[in-house]
Amino acid sequence: MKILKTEDLAERWSVSSNAIRNLCKKGEVPHFRIGKLYRFNLSLIEEYENKQLENSRATKD
Repeated sequence: MKILKTEDLAERWSVSSNAIRNLCKKGEVPHFRIGKLYRFNLSLIEEYENKQLENSRATKD
């Protein structure tokens, strides 16, 4: 299992770390916490990305 840090996901999505933390606080992105730190399971993030891509394609149709 590959685990990403907030900074890793921010770089992957070309957004700020604050944007990632805000998504976590809203419960919009799959994550878990270790103390105050957010961490992300890469396989769950890939599923989330695929679902977002499918949703964006569905709205274009």
